[in-house]
Amino acid sequence: MSEMMKKPVSTKTIGIIGAVFVAIVVVISIVASIMRGQVWERAHVEITGIPNSMPKEQIESLELQLKNMMVAKAGAKEDEKVKATIRDGSYSEKTDDGITTAEFLIDVDAFQQTYIVSVSWSDTKEISDGIVIKCPSKKQSKYPDSFCKSMYNTTTDVENIENNPIYEKLPIEVDSFDFGARRAIHYEIRGAFNGEGTLVLTIVDYSGGQKENAISKIKSYDADIDKYIIKYFDDSGGY
Repeated sequence: MSEMMKKPVSTKTIGIIGAVFVAIVVVISIVASIMRGQVWERAHVEITGIPNSMPKEQIESLELQLKNMMVAKAGAKEDEKVKATIRDGSYSEKTDDGITTAEFLIDVDAFQQTYIVSVSWSDTKEISDGIVIKCPSKKQSKYPDSFCKSMYNTTTDVENIENNPIYEKLPIEVDSFDFGARRAIHYEIRGAFNGEGTLVLTIVDYSGGQKENAISKIKSYDADIDKYIIKYFDDSGGY
């Protein structure tokens, strides 16, 4: 047989090649898994101020839920590490019937968001919904002029409010005295979305003659007032 002719590849050689290929695939999978873990380690919510009494599992679940919520509602990126802080003096914890519940305010400076967080856990009972993240009152918020985007806001809610800059300022109340005209100025601007997603602004005029002033006030927050439905009520009977 000519030396130029190739020798057939043995079954043993094929087996070795196959084993090497499988090993390479396994190594690549392990490396990819490690890399994914590193990406997640870089991309979670880093919360400072958590007390030692809270179980690790609940902390990890809170970090995950808070990050997912902020990606969906507040514009955070999936690979972005978000820093959050439990506000000093806001943390409280109580145990009732074997279930421990912690409540606190958490501030996220980079996104100007404050949340009321409730975390529950138990060593003896199963808890179906142990974490709740919701919006605070304006007095509780570190950012009262920033609209809160929580797990209870739908995507439509967030879009509507982001497209209507005045909404986060509502209700607006003006209560002053015009010394030149020697009269009180008192009116309120309220707002709510109707079924079509249009923001309806209601001017309640307690002192009378303040419709144009109220409209000017609306324009100071958003010059494009044609997208709003504006209703005016004269309630000046008491003046």
